[in-house]
Amino acid sequence: MIQWKIKEATCRDAVDICDRGDKVKAIKLIRNEAGCGLREAKEFVETGCDFGAVYKSHSGDCEFVPAEESVSYLMGRLFELTAEIAAIHSKLEKM
Repeated sequence: MIQWKIKEATCRDAVDICDRGDKVKAIKLIRNEAGCGLREAKEFVETGCDFGAVYKSHSGDCEFVPAEESVSYLMGRLFELTAEIAAIHSKLEKM
């Protein structure tokens, strides 16, 4: 799975640049900030900006997951969060 992180502000900047119609500039921004290749940055701009394939993480960064891998990524995150909630619930019951 291709996955990398960039600052949330950079995600917003890239979306704003896309909204203004300058996808080339957005691709350059993502490449510089994320240190990814041209193909990955282009995919981010085309799917992330257009279809929202970017997910906010707890750290305030953005995690990019390509659209075709989004469902499995989200299912994995759901499983992780469910386990975290169960652990918190267990601790609260012991109080």
